[in-house]
Amino acid sequence: MLFVFWIIADNEKLKILNEPLLPWDLFFIKQLVNLLPVIYKELNILLVLSVLVIYCILIFVFVKKMNGSSLQLRSRLIVVIVSVIAILFIGSFKDNFVGRFFQQNNITVIEWDQKINQNTNGLVLGFLLNIPSVLIDKPNNYNRSTVEEIAHNYTEKRIQQNSTTQKPNIIVIMSEAFWDIGNLDEVLAQENYIPNVQKLQVGTVASPQFGGGTANVEFEVLTGLSANLLPAGSIAYQQYVKRETPSLASILSAEGYRSIAIHTYFKWFWDRENVYRHLGFDQFTSVTEMPDAQNKGVYVADSEITKEIIKEIEGNEEPVFIYAITMQNHGSYYDHRYEDATIKVPSEYSEETTVTLNTYVTGLVDADRELGSLVNYLNTFNEPTIIVFFGDHLPFLGADYKAYVEAGYIDNTVNWSLQDTLKMKETPLVMWNNFGQDNKQLGAISTSFVGVEILEMAGLQKPVLFEFIQQFSRELPVYTSTVKKTMAGKLMEETPEQLLPIEEQYKILQYDILFGECYIKSATN
Repeated sequence: MLFVFWIIADNEKLKILNEPLLPWDLFFIKQLVNLLPVIYKELNILLVLSVLVIYCILIFVFVKKMNGSSLQLRSRLIVVIVSVIAILFIGSFKDNFVGRFFQQNNITVIEWDQKINQNTNGLVLGFLLNIPSVLIDKPNNYNRSTVEEIAHNYTEKRIQQNSTTQKPNIIVIMSEAFWDIGNLDEVLAQENYIPNVQKLQVGTVASPQFGGGTANVEFEVLTGLSANLLPAGSIAYQQYVKRETPSLASILSAEGYRSIAIHTYFKWFWDRENVYRHLGFDQFTSVTEMPDAQNKGVYVADSEITKEIIKEIEGNEEPVFIYAITMQNHGSYYDHRYEDATIKVPSEYSEETTVTLNTYVTGLVDADRELGSLVNYLNTFNEPTIIVFFGDHLPFLGADYKAYVEAGYIDNTVNWSLQDTLKMKETPLVMWNNFGQDNKQLGAISTSFVGVEILEMAGLQKPVLFEFIQQFSRELPVYTSTVKKTMAGKLMEETPEQLLPIEEQYKILQYDILFGECYIKSATN
């Protein structure tokens, strides 16, 4: 019902429904369900109130029809009390016996796909399992003095950078679902579909997401904060970024950069229009500002992102920070999406999986080609420039991880090893520059730690928060909710006991920035 109201309230969204319903539309609608916290801003209030009045009238008529058959007051009170207690217990299940019961019976929220969550757990339980995403616990030691102490410790570790050096342009490209398809098997690896990335790759990023939820990856890269410290299933952009929040955009703006976000989709998606303002971007270019952009398949072509990036770095006198998000290779990967341009992969997979891989690889090749094109252009550009390129998450290649299982890339879909868990999070990371600085090999790092490496390569002063994050990344370079990796390469599910104190500091700083009193701001002034 809310979705219908939302469509009525906004003619731009109404246009989307004029097209035939394709498989990718189903994925699109699935993500719209995740956007309910944003939808209320778009509703036709008069229509909503009218419907509510009708509901109230119907309820009134129903009650009147019951006549004397209603419950006695005592019975009503008992029902209310029992219901409230049940809701409180289940709503806070992580901290009581209900949580242990859920854990013993493998009852979990399927946060990345609410449709599957509801189908698996049922409407009521599926809803209740999402309740913790709105319950944020304040860290025990959160107060002004604790934040100031943490800030003081890392202020002393800051190294003054040489501000006389020309500041480089910084271009970050978060490529939709970009992943090395050669990981599936040797035949695909020999095809070398992504030569530019393989040539320039310095490591991998460990994404907090799989198959969707791009906004959480963005959140980590831009802020240095961690989705691992938020309730499972939550989307930081929709639920928590509601005020001024320090990010690469605001940090670089303070350094004299023009901070620009580019995304070849609509501004309302994941509430980016408001979030980018809170993060300190000076400009947001969406598909609305690109009326002449050409599609390839069903989304705007990656080549349009390249054009937009070049236009911005040529058109601004000050250095630019560009955070660009591609859309062309967004799922789902159905047949005939690219028609005659579709690349045919050599495979012995099922027909369904082969179709999926053909479509996915076609977009993958285009993304890699555009990276090579941009690198070639910047090699002749007379301003120092950095490119950071990575995939936001692995692609969704069929239900129940069909392509991955057929390839033997993962053992099963139920009990993954820590190695399998990490493999299903890692996408290629490129960090390149045109001014001769060596690109150090980074191995696997969480997306939360990419921002630190960008500031390091640019030779810019890191704020206290990012000094802390850099130190944390040297202890746990991979830090996600399901797998962690130490600097020594050891994988584990939980944070090692000796690192719990620094993890607690991370929690305190993140709480302070997103939900608390922002003591860190005054502590670092």
